[in-house]
Amino acid sequence: MLKRRALVLAGPLLAATAARAQEGPKKIVATFSILADFVREVAGEQVELLTLVGPDTDSHGFQPTPADARKLDDKDPGVYNNLGMIHLKLGNQRDALAMFTKAVTLDPNYAPSLMNLGAMSLTYRDYPNAEKDLNKVVALQPLNVDAHLFHAYALEGLRNKDGTHHVKDAVVEYEKVLQLKPEAPEALYGMGMAYGGELKDPVKGKDFLTRYVAMANVPNKDKATQKITALEAQIKAKAENPNGTPAPTATFQSAGESPIMTRRSPGASDCSDSNPAGSGFRPYSLSPPMILEK
Repeated sequence: MLKRRALVLAGPLLAATAARAQEGPKKIVATFSILADFVREVAGEQVELLTLVGPDTDSHGFQPTPADARKLDDKDPGVYNNLGMIHLKLGNQRDALAMFTKAVTLDPNYAPSLMNLGAMSLTYRDYPNAEKDLNKVVALQPLNVDAHLFHAYALEGLRNKDGTHHVKDAVVEYEKVLQLKPEAPEALYGMGMAYGGELKDPVKGKDFLTRYVAMANVPNKDKATQKITALEAQIKAKAENPNGTPAPTATFQSAGESPIMTRRSPGASDCSDSNPAGSGFRPYSLSPPMILEK
């Protein structure tokens, strides 16, 4: 039965090799020796056969190396994407970056490597390059939830000349995430922090964060809860002072001293270099998933 299935699968191979008979042997890579034996029996000398896992190697414990990947078609961007994944697994970030870059050099619209480049740029907080690559991915794959999410992260990280970030654009991407995945916790958190921070809409911010903290096993529940408390105070203060004049707050330097009245400066932002858009997002600690795809 196994041999019969192999012959059925090898049917297209026979047709392809016959059509390419005048082009020389076609390179075929078999993942393990049993498949290699089947291909050799069917195609004979019409193919150049390479085997990744030899007869004395356990295929279940096999870990591919960059040398193995180079046995494949060097004009296929998927080969270089997979090479990049191998280098990432081995901890070779620089080599991984080179392989993903090679993949998009071969095919500028190769979404998996664009996604991986964007994710790596987020890891290094290189927001301009992250936004550039991820913007291409969302155009190529509009239903890719992770692409919209990572693009939102990149937009939050981009800083304008006035010190603000592209938070409104990030919110548009978060909304697309929620359209595709209505209760995506990362998007709920991002929306809550965006509205509760730079967009200055504490009611919306509180609503999104309340939905977020109601979910099980979310990583930023304590931080979101603290933010909700702060937003509730803002909402209450606004209700008591509907004209919008900022109410002074008292800060005590030490016990027994007179309070120092402070007022938040107009247009002040909660954001900082380590906390883009005041959202609490730190892409370098989220370890965005890479894509192993050909």
